[in-house]
Amino acid sequence: MEEPPGGLADFQPTFEVDARALKVFRTVFFDPAANTSAGEVTWRDFLHAMDCTGFTVQKLYGSVWHFQPTRLDVERSIQFHEPHPRGKIPFLVARRHGRRLGRAYGWYGTMFVLKTNS
Repeated sequence: MEEPPGGLADFQPTFEVDARALKVFRTVFFDPAANTSAGEVTWRDFLHAMDCTGFTVQKLYGSVWHFQPTRLDVERSIQFHEPHPRGKIPFLVARRHGRRLGRAYGWYGTMFVLKTNS
């Protein structure tokens, strides 16, 4: 199981997300020991996942999208490029997005859990 770098578990929240968002985060923070298959992520699903974790999403110019945290205890925003022409993020690019999210916010794969309907 993936562990947080440098003992960040004490400071990082656990995000309860729906199945659609969880699938995105399992891809961007892919762990071959926990996941059975790697795949692409649709851009719409990526936008949904970021929204679920407390970001507002704004298209800037060209393929650039701006993600501003609103419900997180951070002030740093991040930008990603929308994939084109297919609208799907290839697996290796999705992994790169995961590394960027890890560096920017200290995120790692086991922070994301399926929201229960209670």
